[in-house]
Amino acid sequence: MMPEMDGYEFLRHYRRQEHHTPVILLGSSLDYDAKFVGIEFGASDYITKPLQAYVLVASVERLLYQK
Repeated sequence: MMPEMDGYEFLRHYRRQEHHTPVILLGSSLDYDAKFVGIEFGASDYITKPLQAYVLVASVERLLYQK
C-alpha cells in the first residue's frame, strides 16, 4: 500500500514519462483482472503474494537477459 496513490496509478504516470525500466508489480490479489490491469498499465510482470523467491528470481532473470 502506497500513501499517495496505488501501484497502478504510479505505473501509469511513470510510463507516461516514457521510462522504459522494467517494473515487476507485487500484489496480494489472485484476481486475474488485477494482473491484466497491471500488464495493461505497463508492468513487465505481476507476482502475487505469498511470494515464492524462485518465481521472483526467474522473473528478474527473464527481464535482465531478454533482448
